[in-house]
Amino acid sequence: MDWRICQGTALQIENAIRDNIVPIPYYELIRREMEDQSVLEVKVFYGENQPYLLKGIAYMRKDTASVPVDREELKRLIMKGQKLQFDSMAVSEERELKFTTLQSKLRERIGVETLDQNVLKTLGLIQNDAYTRAALLLSDDPQMENATIQMVRFVGSNVSQIMDHQTLKDMSILDQVDRCLDFLEKHRLVQERIEGVYREIVEEVPLIAYREAVANLIVHRDYMHQASARIEIFDDRIEIMSPGGLPARISEREYISGNVSIPRNELLANLFLRLGMIEKLATGVKRIKTTYQGRRQQPEFVVRENSITVILPKEQLAKTEREIPLDPIEELIVSYLKVNGSAQRADLEGLIKKGKTSTATILTRMVERGILIKINGGRSVSYQLRK
Repeated sequence: MDWRICQGTALQIENAIRDNIVPIPYYELIRREMEDQSVLEVKVFYGENQPYLLKGIAYMRKDTASVPVDREELKRLIMKGQKLQFDSMAVSEERELKFTTLQSKLRERIGVETLDQNVLKTLGLIQNDAYTRAALLLSDDPQMENATIQMVRFVGSNVSQIMDHQTLKDMSILDQVDRCLDFLEKHRLVQERIEGVYREIVEEVPLIAYREAVANLIVHRDYMHQASARIEIFDDRIEIMSPGGLPARISEREYISGNVSIPRNELLANLFLRLGMIEKLATGVKRIKTTYQGRRQQPEFVVRENSITVILPKEQLAKTEREIPLDPIEELIVSYLKVNGSAQRADLEGLIKKGKTSTATILTRMVERGILIKINGGRSVSYQLRK
């Protein structure tokens, strides 16, 4: 390319950028000689003043194409350009918020007796005389659809049959943490192993790993994303899915290594740190990995464009218990369930000719040994064979 033509092309590029892109990005036009020809290289630098609009539209790269961003992504770009985080934004509507759970946790963990305006300001929950989104999430009744968590216990290792299902919404995210822990407690197995004179407690899934994954889900999830978070318990694993991909400027490799952390919601992260609900910032992934040291299966971290899933494999503890021979009554119950699929306790009382208390004791023991599973709850509870 002749240098004069090259200069003319450069001028056309500059005019196109100035006429069509707002704000104007920082770029350089560099002339290079390649194979006896002059080539113009356009070098565009990473910009902090996002979003950059082409004829009023923001675009993002998806696979090999550039596509317009949706409303949610546009909001994220605007927040990023203004250096805002979701939890520090003001609540637009006027609401009277109550903080019963937060006050209880502050008293219990760090000795704060009174949750007044000064404490709320110190925690960043009130800024410029308005509640922040962090305050809303920590309040007793946030009424935020985007803060929902679905918890499901499936039968077996796929999603074909649901054993238990709970929805966590319209409650403080601090209550969500406790309810998530209760859900695991309801469905996990713990065994004692005796080696010589020593007694060791062995968990299907390390409680610390699960607790860390739940805390990370609640603190770092993208609350602008219109999807429920999910905790799914299977016979062989637990999957904890957080809506929203990685924060900007952090790679998948950096996230999985656990060496870099960019809090998506810094106010929430700092409060959870104060309350001892997370140990240190940027240590969650490392702690999860540490709890699995010496185990045959290791945790997985699946990063997608709009979600992050932590997969915690289970150690199959129930197998040793199930290998113990069945007594005649247990064999009778197993034979009945093989034919009928499921049964309530009252059905089995007549079968084994035992009273209510004795039948309940036998069924509880068979559940603990991993022979049976309980379906539903309350008065409608029934029993099935574990697959």
